[in-house]
Amino acid sequence: MKTWDKGKVKDKNTKEIELFLSGKDILLDQKLVKWDVLSTIAHQIMLKEIGLLNPLELKKILTKLLEIYDNGIELKIELEDVHSNIESELIKSLDDTGKKVHTAISRNEQIIVDLKLFMKNEIIDISKKILEFIETLSKIANKYKKTIMPGYTHHQQAMPYTFGSFLISHFYSLVDDLELLQFTYSFIDENPLGSGAGYGIPIKLNKKLTTELLGFNKISKNSLHVINSRGKYESVLVFVLSQLMLDLNKLSQDLIMFSMKEFDFIDLPVEYCTGSSIMPQKKNPDVLEMIKGKTSTVIANLFQNFICMKNLPSGYNKDLQETKASLMDSIDIAKECLMMMNGLIPKMKVNENIMKNSLSKEIFATHYTLSLTKKGIPYKKAYELVGKKLKSDKKMSNYNVKSDIGNYSDLLKKKKLEIQEKEKNFTSKLNSLLNTARNLSKKNDEYVKTSNQQAKNI
Repeated sequence: MKTWDKGKVKDKNTKEIELFLSGKDILLDQKLVKWDVLSTIAHQIMLKEIGLLNPLELKKILTKLLEIYDNGIELKIELEDVHSNIESELIKSLDDTGKKVHTAISRNEQIIVDLKLFMKNEIIDISKKILEFIETLSKIANKYKKTIMPGYTHHQQAMPYTFGSFLISHFYSLVDDLELLQFTYSFIDENPLGSGAGYGIPIKLNKKLTTELLGFNKISKNSLHVINSRGKYESVLVFVLSQLMLDLNKLSQDLIMFSMKEFDFIDLPVEYCTGSSIMPQKKNPDVLEMIKGKTSTVIANLFQNFICMKNLPSGYNKDLQETKASLMDSIDIAKECLMMMNGLIPKMKVNENIMKNSLSKEIFATHYTLSLTKKGIPYKKAYELVGKKLKSDKKMSNYNVKSDIGNYSDLLKKKKLEIQEKEKNFTSKLNSLLNTARNLSKKNDEYVKTSNQQAKNI
């Protein structure tokens, strides 16, 4: 039975309606089972603390919830969502006790708390994958910190650079993405429980307790704001992932260009390339091209969320269900693209001599101009002198090219510690909740009997 079922007569098209409303979404909810169990555990402990569950009821409910957490559950489409599926299992096993599980809680707030826990976990996982990739980048960059190559603006040679410095530029872009992910983690780190359907719960709940149990940093201040924020939190994370993908997209495009025979600066690893069905010589950079294509998908997901949220009135609206798929899809794409990049970069071959020999005769023009200013010649006059020299087809003198890598090691250590601290805090809080639930579910009958008597006395 659906959680909201009031015994209505079923229409002959019921199955088609259920499929339309929940068909694809129920598959996505499978990813939220453990988060829904954890938030439900916290809610049950809180209900017992405020006297709406007795210790025996709590013990029975926690035992069943832990069973679902440990063994999983196959969600049924006719029950619409993860919340109703779990409630149905509890009612089936515990009868009237199971019917108390959804006391003083709405599915509107449940989906938000589930998604927040899911997103916090995924932000930590993506951050670790970025960290792994930038560590790889930094090692390769250090290896080629003195390898001179042309730098480009407007697709034309501009000034000399080093290949190591080029790679570190992408390193710092990914550090930016880590910063954005950290902001997002803090932004969503607020407990929505206690908001009900958006207009509060007309009994006094212990929001502080559920906030502590689930490891949230803040308690929500306004119930309707919590429900109105559905879609916003998802969109902020998808936006950050779109920035991450744009950075991977730029690196992909650079590597594709540098692997062209016209450049030949690098050779891509053959296992990350494909061939042609008609041209035997082809070595196509399909992995890098797919990363570029998937960047478009994540950006499209962001705008899908924006459009979905547009023109919605305050309060929960079913439209918002559509933001879940775009969020989860973007997360999956980002993780698989980071994994591909981290595998490809260490295996590419860098053609150092070709890079150096490709420097144009005029690429040191800026260096020469600035050297003249050191002799007291005004910059504009030096600029004109060098311009005339270039017209006479004279080659510029070579100058030392300094590595633009900088001291990145301290930054790398700092980011590593920040991510480790977040992961430690997140997992320790939820492990503590699970341990509390396991201990409460194992309390002997004498404890339960005594606790029940104490509750009656109160």
